[in-house]
Amino acid sequence: MSPIFSATNAGFFLRFRNGWAISVKWNSNGGIQLCSEQNSDGEYVAAEVAVINAEGEMIQISRHDTVLGWQSTDEVANLIRRASMGAAGGWNLPD
Repeated sequence: MSPIFSATNAGFFLRFRNGWAISVKWNSNGGIQLCSEQNSDGEYVAAEVAVINAEGEMIQISRHDTVLGWQSTDEVANLIRRASMGAAGGWNLPD
């Protein structure tokens, strides 16, 4: 599987050389309500994130779910770093 970048106006998807991937969404485009947030200027300031392992399965990234909502840009960057490291990313589950 080769690394890829994919983006829409609703979010982006990255697949890394190790086969792991991350999906970041901030706009539902009228669909299911995402765990994202906008400021008073209409800019998105939080996003919903999912991490997919090399086998194509979403992994549990919180104590309760495979999707983690209301993530800041710094939190998303940390999850991208960890996904790029795959199983070595130290997936301690936040509350």
